[in-house]
Amino acid sequence: MIRNSLEKEISELKNSLKLQEEIIKKLKSRLDVLESQDKQIERKRFTIQLIMDWSVNTRGSIMSAVLFVEKFNDFTSLEKIVSIEYLTIHKTDNSYFEKLKYLKACLPEEKFNENDNLIELSPDSIQKLRSLLVEFLNQLEVIMTAWEHAIADPELVEKTFIPMKTVNGDNSYFILKRFRDILKDKNGGLDQFTSITAFEENIITV
Repeated sequence: MIRNSLEKEISELKNSLKLQEEIIKKLKSRLDVLESQDKQIERKRFTIQLIMDWSVNTRGSIMSAVLFVEKFNDFTSLEKIVSIEYLTIHKTDNSYFEKLKYLKACLPEEKFNENDNLIELSPDSIQKLRSLLVEFLNQLEVIMTAWEHAIADPELVEKTFIPMKTVNGDNSYFILKRFRDILKDKNGGLDQFTSITAFEENIITV
């Protein structure tokens, strides 16, 4: 009787320990899930803050400079901006008034040579314009680096920045594509914005 009772108690104890092990295993599994979810939440928060900072840092004159340059379809004008040379905008240009609006918004204190037919930007004005463009790209590169290395939430980044692509026929381009290409060419093929390029090649042009 005593032996049977002991065996029963041992069996019950084993079952109890087994149940406890299963509970502990489930709790650990749940904890792993919660930790993973916490990491995802933190990554989303980090990404949102990153995008908000970018939005604040690139508003106003910087974004106006980007919109101004995106109005140019010819490489000659963009090369002059990259090379910091005199740039002439003729009033017969179809986008003249839009360019003028963005130009005055990004360089509000600048005085331009203007007559009835054209407006001319000096190298000094071009230098200031170019600095705004590079600042925009530097700010964007920070986010794209976080995206490329999976530090930022990829879905949030892609949802935010895919609308910045330009579709031309069968081709798609990311923002300031032509400016970046000329800048790279002038730098002897050195790409200053490798993460922006990676985003463009993997998300925008696919």
